[in-house]
Amino acid sequence: MEHSAKQLMKNDTTAIYEFLNRASTDEFTKNMDMISEVLEKAKNLIFIGSGNSGVMAQYAARYFSSVGKFALHVENPMYYISLENPEESVVIVFSVAGEGSALINNISALKTSKTTIVSVTNSKNSTIAKLSDYNISYYVQHELKQDEKSFPRIDITTQFPVLYIIEALAKKTYNIKHSQTEKP
Repeated sequence: MEHSAKQLMKNDTTAIYEFLNRASTDEFTKNMDMISEVLEKAKNLIFIGSGNSGVMAQYAARYFSSVGKFALHVENPMYYISLENPEESVVIVFSVAGEGSALINNISALKTSKTTIVSVTNSKNSTIAKLSDYNISYYVQHELKQDEKSFPRIDITTQFPVLYIIEALAKKTYNIKHSQTEKP
C-alpha cells in the first residue's frame, strides 16, 4: 500500500502582522469609525454567517450585547430574515470568500427592504462585499485543508482579523454612544 506524503500545516503569523499593519492605516480606521457610527444609530444588530463565519457571528452578537447593543446572530444563512422595521436594523454578514449563494440571496432580499448591510469579507471584490452598503475587508491567505478523510475541503482560514474587527467595532460603537451622553 502506497502512502502519499502528507503536507503539514504551517502556523505562519505573517498574515496577522500584515493585517495589523493595514488595520492601523488612516483609510482602515476611517472606515471602521464610519461603520461604528452606523452601528451605534441602529436599534437592532443582526449578525449572519455560516461555518467558521457563523461562529464569528455568534461571538459578535455576544460581544455587542456585552457593550449594550441589542444583537442577535443567525448561523444558518438559509434562515429567512423578515424585519418589521428594517430601517432600524443593521445586518452584519461574515464571509471569508464572500460568495455563498444562500447569503447572497438573503442579502439581496434584505436590500429590497432598505435594511443597511455591512459585510466583513476577505476581499472587497467579492459578491457579498459589492452588495453591501459598507464593507470591511481583511485580505489574508485563504487556507483550505483536504486529505483523503475530509470531504469537502475544510476552510481553516485564520479568523484573527475578524475577531479584531468585531472587538474594535464594538468598542468604537460603545465609545460613540457614551461620548454623546456625556456632553452637556
